[in-house]
Amino acid sequence: MANLEEPAPTDLHEKLVALAQQRKDLLSKAAAADDAYLHSLGDLDYASSQLLDIVESYDAYLAERLLWVRSSRPVNLGALSALPTAVGWLISPSNWLETAQVLIHEALSSPLFWMMILAVLLLLWKSRGLRAMLLATALPLRRVGTDRFRFTLRGIGLSLLLAVPWPLLLVTLGIQLASSLEATDFTKAIGGGALAVAFGLFGFRAFSLLCIPGGVADRHFRWSSDALQTIRHNFQWAIWFLVLDPYRLPGSRRLQPREPDLCR
Repeated sequence: MANLEEPAPTDLHEKLVALAQQRKDLLSKAAAADDAYLHSLGDLDYASSQLLDIVESYDAYLAERLLWVRSSRPVNLGALSALPTAVGWLISPSNWLETAQVLIHEALSSPLFWMMILAVLLLLWKSRGLRAMLLATALPLRRVGTDRFRFTLRGIGLSLLLAVPWPLLLVTLGIQLASSLEATDFTKAIGGGALAVAFGLFGFRAFSLLCIPGGVADRHFRWSSDALQTIRHNFQWAIWFLVLDPYRLPGSRRLQPREPDLCR
């Protein structure tokens, strides 16, 4: 008002003060409304995540227990027509060259890669000794006075340790291929597939080692020899169909490349 050329009305100052106060009140209300809106959005996001978790768990529950619900798409002419392209994508030399380049890059820059590789080599080197220790846990069970539950726990632990090397190798390669800065769509798909297969392979390997002659199931749990032989025989072929089934792999939807679905 001091810069006005003409004299201002006497009540102009009061009007400006009133308008400024009204503007201040409106801004305070707008800020409060924004805070309430953000709070409501936070509640909505939490409720949405909770609902999504419930839906996914319910979907998994139905997929496991409703045998008449289709768990995968049937093979049709469209899938068969896409098979040559998918196979070509899978065996493409350029794609596997990218995989080799990513592994070389990680080998030259990642200490974790070599630590895990050394752990795999160490477990493979000690596998014969670990197997001998596993069989030795059954010796004290011959007498009641020397039988202890800790020997069974030790046998289970050694069986799990013997099952680690190859799944750990898959985990090592999968992590490097999927999370490398040099990763491509193909290496991410291969890495994700290796990670998914590793957990199933570990489960099958661990249970198979529990059932070896002289192992935990044989000496500690006293399972029937015929039953153990049947289990070992069936595990040799079941692992290729159950562990490597792309529709049964955890997170298999994330492994789908841009090429046709059968490339998985």
